[in-house]
Amino acid sequence: MTQTYLDQCLKDDLTVRWPDSAMPIKVYVAPFKWYEKSKQQESYAYNKMVLEALNLWSNISNGSIKFQLVQAVSQSQIDISWRRVDRKSLGHCEYLISPDSAMYSCEIKIGISDGLIHAQYNDFSEVEHTILHELGHALGLIGHSKGSTDIMYVPHQYGVTGLSKRDVETLRWLYKLPVGFNYQMAGQKYNLPPGFTIHDVIDAMLGGTSKAKPQSSSSKEEKKYREKPEILLEHHDILEQMGKFHMSTQNILKPPSDKNNA
Repeated sequence: MTQTYLDQCLKDDLTVRWPDSAMPIKVYVAPFKWYEKSKQQESYAYNKMVLEALNLWSNISNGSIKFQLVQAVSQSQIDISWRRVDRKSLGHCEYLISPDSAMYSCEIKIGISDGLIHAQYNDFSEVEHTILHELGHALGLIGHSKGSTDIMYVPHQYGVTGLSKRDVETLRWLYKLPVGFNYQMAGQKYNLPPGFTIHDVIDAMLGGTSKAKPQSSSSKEEKKYREKPEILLEHHDILEQMGKFHMSTQNILKPPSDKNNA
């Protein structure tokens, strides 16, 4: 298989993603409120970037991921809002998962420069990068790639505004595998030697018999969500009962010129 960075996107050895029954994922994009009139005039461009990023992730998923824009935050599963960029991160993503490793709620904050901190971030392409990156986290790419040409790499690489082959393959494999896929248990079933990775397991699945093929959405992990899609809404309403995970996803070292602003 084409190498992925799935091994960096596991929680407790399990895959984390939206269940098939959650499609289309409902997305709310908050109004663009900014203290600077010039930024307010750019709101159309920033919102257009969000729509393009949603379409890109959906298109490369081979139909596994679908989105639907909604007009109220109460109707959404992914909420996207804007904030003034700070010194520590350009974007931020908080996501919630069920005990079965199914994603069900996510909040994304996209930073916009005021021209003083990370002034180079006024470049639209850098905002575009962060939107793509944060949506990657929101879809289940909860870790970071070690390849500098990947959109999920950190620290932020200026000029990277598209998805690499590894980005595409990682997302596609994440959604071929069932929610909460445990590669350790699968590797043991294939009698793989100690120290195997999720890539070794996938290779074994590809080269084995019909029993070695990736499980489809008819697996037990997905069944409960198809039968009771209202579970997703219940999860969204009782966040205080579930685990909350977050990451400042675009850590950037301050350039020397920022020392006086610390």
